[in-house]
Amino acid sequence: MQMQIKRIVLIVMMLAAVLVLGYFLGRMPWHAARPSSTALAQAADKSEAVWVCPMHPEIMQDHPGVCPICGMDLVQAQKNHAGHEHGIQVDAATMQRLGVQLATAHEEELTREVKTYGTVALDQSKVRHVTAKFEGWIKKLHIASVGQHIQAGQVLYELYSPELIQRQREYLRLVERKKQLQRLVADSASGDKEIMMSLADERSRAREKLLYEDVDFEILREVEDRGRSVDVVPVRAAASGVITQINVREGSFVNGMTTIATLADLSQVWVEVAIYPDQLPWLKAGDDASVVAADSAEPIAARLQQINPVAEMPQRIASGRLVIANPQRNLLPGSYVDVTMHAQPRQALVVPRSAVMRSGRGDYVMLYLGDGHFLPSEVGLGLESGEWMEITDGLQPGAQVASNGQFLIDAAASLESARRRMRPAHAELH
Repeated sequence: MQMQIKRIVLIVMMLAAVLVLGYFLGRMPWHAARPSSTALAQAADKSEAVWVCPMHPEIMQDHPGVCPICGMDLVQAQKNHAGHEHGIQVDAATMQRLGVQLATAHEEELTREVKTYGTVALDQSKVRHVTAKFEGWIKKLHIASVGQHIQAGQVLYELYSPELIQRQREYLRLVERKKQLQRLVADSASGDKEIMMSLADERSRAREKLLYEDVDFEILREVEDRGRSVDVVPVRAAASGVITQINVREGSFVNGMTTIATLADLSQVWVEVAIYPDQLPWLKAGDDASVVAADSAEPIAARLQQINPVAEMPQRIASGRLVIANPQRNLLPGSYVDVTMHAQPRQALVVPRSAVMRSGRGDYVMLYLGDGHFLPSEVGLGLESGEWMEITDGLQPGAQVASNGQFLIDAAASLESARRRMRPAHAELH
């Protein structure tokens, strides 16, 4: 009886040890056992060839065999003709069993819709500063607050200016002298006619100067009809817009250096957009864009006017500017909008994204050499568009690469590729 108890206890302890060992083996990270080209090279220096497991690259030995983890046949890793790198040789049966697929590097027209956000801003070419043309005092201010809509011809303020009164009197003297000459012109000699023409030109120049200096036609007509100056002159808006800034109050003293207010025309606005580093290579000035405001589902056509070459630190976000027509004035400065920029298509040498392996040592593809031979080849990467990746260096058109067999040399890359393939299906379930 006692012997049976000891035997049962021993069996239980052995089972517990096996379970604990299995638990810790199961928790080992895949990347901890990931081999490198250096490890394969060191192993190859000791023998003519090295056999590795396609699914568990940490399993290496100097003779053919079976993987103790998954039971798959080991495949041979051997030197290439140059003798300085190690590739993988896989027979046709193993390639079929692993489901290895080949893709050909080829020219493809890449295009992309760059989605980002933007902030509506004033079009600075549509901003007007209302400045005083004479020294004087603001007797009455007709601008109530920032945001007030102003129509062209609307009175902005009324000015009392001794300098402007003196200018009106000088103008009246010219008008009076012209009237006197007109009464004598019928009997005058040709010289008097020349004097009258000269006086008419001088009066016209004085009139145009007053008009330029914000004295409108109605005031000039009143001055001419009444024969005396107007003490308080109303100043009208030259264009329609929205008041964005007020710098004076009633009773303020102003001169030619004083900005009374700032007026912005919202019929055209700018949209300042954020451009992230991966989006920047796609875009250039002149690209079409569409803008969708928060309160509207209809996109508004726009155009990328310029890209600021100085990126904002530390996020390294560049900025671009869209010019957009806003006839309904429904895009308000400071509001956020969704922006889609339509990058112009370009030709590029591409391979499937799943064929590219990224690591701290560089970016690689598994180049197929024929007869089951694969060689890791470092490549330069460019733009990404959908399922395609641009190759800028390391491959020629027509080269074949493994599009789904990265695990031939890198189990961690295989697992990451599987996670990416599973992620869209997982998202659909939610």
